[in-house]
Amino acid sequence: MLGIVFNFKDKAHTIETLFAFLLVLGPIIYLVLINIFQNKTLVAYRKYINAFTVTLVLNSTIVFTITLAHEARLFTLPLFFIWPLFGTLFYNNIKQMLLAKNYKSIFTKWNYTLLCIFFTFVNYLISFKLYATTVTYCGDEFFNEYLFGLILLLNIHLICIIIDKKDNVKQQLLCYNK
Repeated sequence: MLGIVFNFKDKAHTIETLFAFLLVLGPIIYLVLINIFQNKTLVAYRKYINAFTVTLVLNSTIVFTITLAHEARLFTLPLFFIWPLFGTLFYNNIKQMLLAKNYKSIFTKWNYTLLCIFFTFVNYLISFKLYATTVTYCGDEFFNEYLFGLILLLNIHLICIIIDKKDNVKQQLLCYNK
């Protein structure tokens, strides 16, 4: 129980503990949830996602209670069930982020531009004002920059999903009205 006392002993350690978890597992959890909510997960991958979920709960419980959670590498164990499927499982999500039409929409439609600016501002506050490591280095580590880039990519992906969903609704309405 030494770990739980250290990991959550004050605000700085609690923030670092939670962000260590999110830095390692946040993008994968996000992508898995997006695939589940969009019903894009194949039945053949369900057992791997279930294994990932069970391992995630068990491993995270052990890391939070027994070890020092700022060692982010301790959270990687559940990823062993997802890495072999990463390309197949998340191909459409990655492809969605590479479509030029989505970026054209982000920079030409004011509502998407404002949403992107808002997300980027909140991301800046989280990455550079809220998150700070408790390990005292001379400032040459790139944890904050990595966190900013990671959240930025996830925000852009979320905006691309919103754009694609609105485009699909418009296409369905056009087809219905014909």
